[in-house]
Amino acid sequence: MTVTPGEQAADIQASCPLQVLDPKGVPSNLILRTTDDFQLAIEFEFISQNTQDLAGTLTFEIKYFAESIGQGPEYNLVPPVTKKTVDNVYKYNATAPPGAETALLVKAGTMAPGVYRVAAMVSFKLDCPPGQPRPFRMTTYCEGPAIEVYKP
Repeated sequence: MTVTPGEQAADIQASCPLQVLDPKGVPSNLILRTTDDFQLAIEFEFISQNTQDLAGTLTFEIKYFAESIGQGPEYNLVPPVTKKTVDNVYKYNATAPPGAETALLVKAGTMAPGVYRVAAMVSFKLDCPPGQPRPFRMTTYCEGPAIEVYKP
């Protein structure tokens, strides 16, 4: 691997599959009505000391996607979840401490009826020196379960 001067590599671990939850954070049965809100959430953890030392200086961005199985639309579910990491917090998920939550609320009617594979990608920026964020060479990607969205 070639490392560009000024960029660093670090260790991260993601728990897959990503979670599909109801609006209250309860795991879903993966069959969703078009009239219901639901959440998508990934869990990731900083596993190296070098990365843990950067908690509080990194910003994470999670992009969630839904790809139709068979013919149908694909979705880049927006807005991405963008938050600054929290000092001394190394695990981020749907129920993490304030500021470390990873869940995206998908509003009712966002997706057309169909069967979809959901996925998430997490990327980072390092805010050092402060006010000058730059890409940080660490990312993780996770595919989730298939979900069915149907019109009741």
